[in-house]
Amino acid sequence: MGKETLLAIPPLPTTAVQGFGGYHAAAINENTHNLFEEIPSLGIAGDMVMALASQDAEPTLNFHIGKPPNSDFTTSLAGKFYLIGPRHPEIGQRLAGFRITGTSFTEYVAGTRFHLRYLISLSDILGNTDTFRTDKIVFENVGMMGGETHVIHTRPSEIADTEKWYERNLKPTSAAVSATAEMGVAYCFGFQLYKDDGPGETRSGKVANWSCVTGTGRTPFEMPDGWYNNRNDRRNLPDGIGTERFRAISMRQDLTLMNVVRRKIKTNL
Repeated sequence: MGKETLLAIPPLPTTAVQGFGGYHAAAINENTHNLFEEIPSLGIAGDMVMALASQDAEPTLNFHIGKPPNSDFTTSLAGKFYLIGPRHPEIGQRLAGFRITGTSFTEYVAGTRFHLRYLISLSDILGNTDTFRTDKIVFENVGMMGGETHVIHTRPSEIADTEKWYERNLKPTSAAVSATAEMGVAYCFGFQLYKDDGPGETRSGKVANWSCVTGTGRTPFEMPDGWYNNRNDRRNLPDGIGTERFRAISMRQDLTLMNVVRRKIKTNL
């Protein structure tokens, strides 16, 4: 195999829906669901911020993109978090100062949902706190074969009933011929996690761990074959590269990620 790994970086989401930009596409369907499940967008993030700015104590999340009939969004929609509850009034006041409300969002670049002043304010908040730190890197100790060992694919090592498709025990495998010690722990962030079936007898049950929409109502949405079959199109490696040569130990992905973040935070006791 080659010694270089070239990244296929997706274009900046600039689709506008109902006057709000920053989305991968106008609707979630068979051709776009992978983007909405795997790559965060400023459109979805902006909708979450607008919900924070709402005057309602428990605002309804209003994602402007379309979805299949008789369906609703799940927490596998990249950027969507849990329901928003009561919060300090200062949050709404601060956002209003940036002309962000529950019904409006000022964009600095049309179609992107990019707000420069808001971004700078968040950067200033982080810059004025001493609770974050970074580890020193000794470059002489860093493996020289990093680009090669990054050709990793990860699959869940067990069928688990979890709310998010990336909160599962997983086992990464490497197509490289380097030592397993050089694989590192980058896989814990889930960029290459395969969408394998979860528990359940029906397709709706099996895809509940990774699908960004779920059926609702008396005649709920049923995922068509094409939608289901292309779920890993952005994960599959070219022929001849995906041959498994090394396998790491199984680890819980979300807990490993939290441990990485925790190391960056000083405990003030």
